[in-house]
Order: sequence, then structure tokens, then C-alpha cells
Amino acid sequence: MLAPSLQAQDATPLPDGDEEALLGDEPCASDDLECHCQRDDSCWDLRFLSTGRRSLLGVTVSATASRVGASDRPDVGVLVTYRAERYRTRDGVSSHARIAGSLGGGTADTEGALDAAISFGARFAATPDSGPVLRAGPRLLLIGHDELRLTLLEPLAVYVGFQRGTGDVVFEAGLSGGLLAAGRYGVQQEAASLTGGLDLGSHVVAGFGWLRLFGRVAQVVPAPGARGTAVGMLRLGVCVYVPEPEAMALCADTLHLRAALPALDQKRRQSRAWYGGVTIALTP
Repeated sequence: MLAPSLQAQDATPLPDGDEEALLGDEPCASDDLECHCQRDDSCWDLRFLSTGRRSLLGVTVSATASRVGASDRPDVGVLVTYRAERYRTRDGVSSHARIAGSLGGGTADTEGALDAAISFGARFAATPDSGPVLRAGPRLLLIGHDELRLTLLEPLAVYVGFQRGTGDVVFEAGLSGGLLAAGRYGVQQEAASLTGGLDLGSHVVAGFGWLRLFGRVAQVVPAPGARGTAVGMLRLGVCVYVPEPEAMALCADTLHLRAALPALDQKRRQSRAWYGGVTIALTP
């Protein structure tokens, strides 16, 4: 399920005292980058894709409600879901990576979703653990079944905002935008191309270790001078992590879309779509 994308850490937390024993009580050497990044949770590697409490594999029950003109349609589905996410900042270098994928089926036939993004940039220190942040990188959002189709591909999205913390305890709020190299939005039998438009929005992420909140409000606008379709989007997500007796998470996500789509009779019809789901997941 889409979801709003999850923060990951390198390994399952150790019991109190064990982590210090593993890293040692002695201060890190000035040139020992791995020691430093393990202590302040800022290591950059790909282990977050398969380890840690914020790398999840589970089952999602999805629901879709779509309307075009006076035509309403509800749909439900069951999907296998995997997702992982990481925010890291060290020595002023800020990075973010997210991957979330779902595949299954339901009343609207085969159903799937893919949400991926990676960006690098800088955090300008206002305090030792917070400051303005600027990053850039590609992002992709795909949702697909017979009654709802959405494609947003941005080779270079730019993020600017304010960030505090890193790893599992992080807060970020800001603006983002990018040019759509490929884009399409369809509800029921109506569809429109979004290629060449701009995806402009604002976002907020708050992680507290056991709880994660995510929200984004965005508008896809046609390129200046072009006759295209504008799409309004609202994404919300929450995940609660249960460490005992097993490493589990319960997540809920929702996406609301609204646009005036061109119809076969050359008129535009108002369309609305709501796509959401509940995921129960385990740490791999």
C-alpha cells in the first residue's frame, strides 16, 4: 500500500547497555566515520532495505471509492506490501531514501502501487541537530487497477524546508516541486495526460520512534501555456510500531485525488477518487 513512506534503522535496537558495549566506551577516533555514524544514527548504506524496525513486510487491505460525474464505484483489494525509509544527516549532508511497493488484486482486478524516492543535499546547521534543508533527486508514484490509474515520474524533484533530528526521531516540514517527465491520471473510463506538468506541494514528516506521521498536500498544474489537466492531491499516513512480543507495525494510509477530466463528448467531468488501506506488517 501507498503509504506514506517508513523510516528505517540499521539494526534492531539492542537491550539497554548492550549497544554501548558493542560500540565500546572509548570515544571514536576522529577519522573513524563508521563509529561516529553508528553513535549518532547517521550511517548511509543499503542495509535499511532488509533490516531494522522500519523495514516492513506485511498484508494490506485496500479500499477505493471513485466518482466521475454521477457514476460512483467502490472497490476493495488485498495486497502484499513491503516498504522502508531512511532520513540521514551527517556533517551537513542530508539524504532521504524511500521505497514502498504493493501487489495483489480485488474487485478491480490486478492491483499494485509503487512509491519510490531518493534525494541528497545539505542541512545548514541552525543548532547541532536542526536547520534548513535543501535536497534534490528523482521520485516516482504509481497506482494501478481497472478503476484508478495514477503515474507521476519526476527525474528531479527539489525539496526545501526545515529538519530536526535524524534516523527514527525526525521532524521535517517543507515544500517540494518537480517537472513530470511522465504523468497520467485516470478514473473509471476517463483519463488525461499529466506529462509536462509541475508537481508542487508541501509535506510534513514526524517520527517519534514508536510512531510516525506523514502528510502531503500537492497540486499537479499544466505547463505554462499548455491545455492540460490540474489534479489536486492529499496524502496522509500513520504507523504505530509494537516492539513486543514481536516486532510489528500497524499502518493506515489514504490518498484523495480531484480533477476535471476530459470526456469523450469534449466536455470536462468532475472526478474524485479516494484510495486507502490498512497494513499489518512484521520486521523482516
